[in-house]
Amino acid sequence: MDRIAVQKNSRLPEVCIKCGRQDALVRTVHTFQWVPPWVWGAVLGAIASVIATRTSWTIPLLALSLVLISVTRKSGQVDLALCRSCSRAGYWATVWAGFSVVAALVGTFFSILMIISGLLWGGIPLLTISLALPLGVYLLVTRPRILLVGKVDEQSVVLVGVHRTARTLIARGATAY
Repeated sequence: MDRIAVQKNSRLPEVCIKCGRQDALVRTVHTFQWVPPWVWGAVLGAIASVIATRTSWTIPLLALSLVLISVTRKSGQVDLALCRSCSRAGYWATVWAGFSVVAALVGTFFSILMIISGLLWGGIPLLTISLALPLGVYLLVTRPRILLVGKVDEQSVVLVGVHRTARTLIARGATAY
């Protein structure tokens, strides 16, 4: 298992959290944020109701779901180390994720124009690709290269994607800063 729970505001040992290297490290205080999964289900339900009913009374559901996200969001800081290579890979993975979202928005816009114009043969495949692109980039590029949060509670942060060497050193004891 590549997960480990650490106390909020802890200083992790001098080891890259992603690959386990102990040289050429860059320290950073990272703030992890987490929203309970059921909240995302409520957001998807609100979006589905807006799409399905196409009535203005469902718009407040979207606003309510955004309020629900901000109320239930929990965050915690951890002082951790990454080697320069993992730090750079995480940066570029985030950049690629951003590009994929922009490309998906542009592709969705043009696919809707094509569908409205009656060009279903081009609009539907473009819409499918546009919606699948960010998911593919996340699963194949971003997720393997970034440190994820599994959960944040009152005392701890659960980190996902932690190298086994780093987990061993962290288990020996992280110090608070």
